[in-house]
Order: sequence, then structure tokens, then C-alpha cells
Amino acid sequence: MDNIPHDQKEFLDRLMKDRQVRTAVCKEDLYWYFLFYFGNYVKYALANFHHVLLNTLKDRSKHLTTVVAFRGSGKSTIVSLVFLLWSVMGREKKKYILLVCKTQEQARQMLRNVRTELETNRLLRGDLGPFREEEDEWRNMSLVLSNYGARITAVSAGQSIRGLIHGQYRPELIICDDIEDLESVKTREGRDKTSEWFRSELVSGGDLETRV
Repeated sequence: MDNIPHDQKEFLDRLMKDRQVRTAVCKEDLYWYFLFYFGNYVKYALANFHHVLLNTLKDRSKHLTTVVAFRGSGKSTIVSLVFLLWSVMGREKKKYILLVCKTQEQARQMLRNVRTELETNRLLRGDLGPFREEEDEWRNMSLVLSNYGARITAVSAGQSIRGLIHGQYRPELIICDDIEDLESVKTREGRDKTSEWFRSELVSGGDLETRV
């Protein structure tokens, strides 16, 4: 929290003292949700890039967004962890989210990162929890937060997702985190294969309002 701009300190103090105001503000605004519940990830003052990214993510009119930034810029933390959880707990109230990585093991690790936050982030649990999980779901590639009626499913690039559904919900948010690597982009054939899967399999797995 030391890197919060000075002109926001007073507002931050109010959030710290008043849980009801804090939860209302953080549910509505991704920026405050990030800084308040995930402030331990902020090691330096946010760059303009981060503000643009946060504003883009919370813009419901943007159905397809591509984020390109250097390694260590925080893009995975912001998009694949913070935005993902805010989309369930915040104003978006998403019920079904897909988290896509290059390999199945990477997908599992990303899901473990989400689970760790739900288990260990005491402030998040105190304000927006408890996070009740369906125990059998933790052992495969999904997390089900029963008190939010939401499911987060991790899949690997190239995997078939046809027919994936949670209750009456098809995937409402699809987050792709490094679905290509140096090997897969070496050849035109490899690039075309990923592109075809992305367009014909992944994007079509959602509905008209799904954000990617």
C-alpha cells in the first residue's frame, strides 16, 4: 500500500476503516479491488500501462482484448488472477469462466494460484467470503464457488471445449494466458493451427456476450 498515490490516501483510509464502504467500492471498481485486496503484489508505483489495462478490462463494451507486455509487467497477475476473481465477486457476477494456458500443467498451476488466494487472502475472505467449494471439484480442472454459483475451469490450448456448460451458462469470460510458445510459432503450420483452434473452437464455445 506504500505505492498508493498520495491524493488517494484519504480515500484509502476510509476504505480501511469501513468494511461496508470498502466492499461496495471494490465490487464496483476493479482498480480499488486490485489495490486493496492484492496490494501485496504492487512493488512499484503503477505505470500508465496498468491504468489503461485496468480501464480496458472493466469496459464491458470490449469483447476481445489483447494484452502484450514485457515479462514481469504484472499482466498475468492483473488479468488471470485479479480480474478473474473480480469478475466473479464484483459487479460482473460471472458464473462461468475459462482460463486457458498452453499446457495442461500450466493451466493447473494457474488454477492453483487462484485457489491459494481464496484460501490465504485473509482480507478477501473476510470481506467477500467465505468461499465455499465443492470438494470433489478441487481434484480436477475446475473450481466451483458454490456461494457465488460460479465455476472456473482451466483448459489447455488445443483442447476441445465444445459443450462446456455450467448450469444454464456457457463460458461468459475466456482468459488466455500465453497459449503460444516459441516452438508453436516457429512454423506457419503451427501458427495456423493455434489460430484455427482459437477461432473455431474457443471463441465459439461462448455466446454473443462472452468476453475474451
